[in-house]
This record gives sequence, C-alpha cells and structure tokens, in this order.
Amino acid sequence: MGLLIAKFLLDLYPHVHWAWVRKPKSDVDYHQPKLAGYDPIHGFASMQMGMGCAGAIVNCKDDFLCCRRIFEKMNQLMARHV
Repeated sequence: MGLLIAKFLLDLYPHVHWAWVRKPKSDVDYHQPKLAGYDPIHGFASMQMGMGCAGAIVNCKDDFLCCRRIFEKMNQLMARHV
C-alpha cells in the first residue's frame, strides 16, 4: 500500500523523487527507498507506512481509511512545498 501511495504522490508532484537512506546506519529506514524533494528534513518511508497500515488492518485496529489518511497527510505536506 505504501508504494501505491508513493506512486500517486509521484504522479501529482513532479519535483518529488525517490531517494535512498544511506546514513546514518542506525536509521530505521537505512537502505530503504523514501520520497524526497519536498522537505529537507522529512521523507516519506513508503515501506514503513505500508507495513504500518497493513498491520493495523490485519489486527482489526483500523480499516482501509488508514491508507487514505496517510495519503491525505502527505498530499498536504507536499502541496506546501511546491
């Protein structure tokens, strides 16, 4: 789900691109793809978000609206950095 959300955001914002987390090695997203180009401090870790959303659905703690909320939040953040 995280990769699908990332694809939608890439289609909406041409200045956004994929980047790899290369340091620090202690970063939880080390060697994972992130969306970058919209905020120098934050990045969108699509794999982490997708796993979190899927976990919430499997554990019946949330429904599919979790993924929509992630998309809406990231869409708002990226729209501010156009």
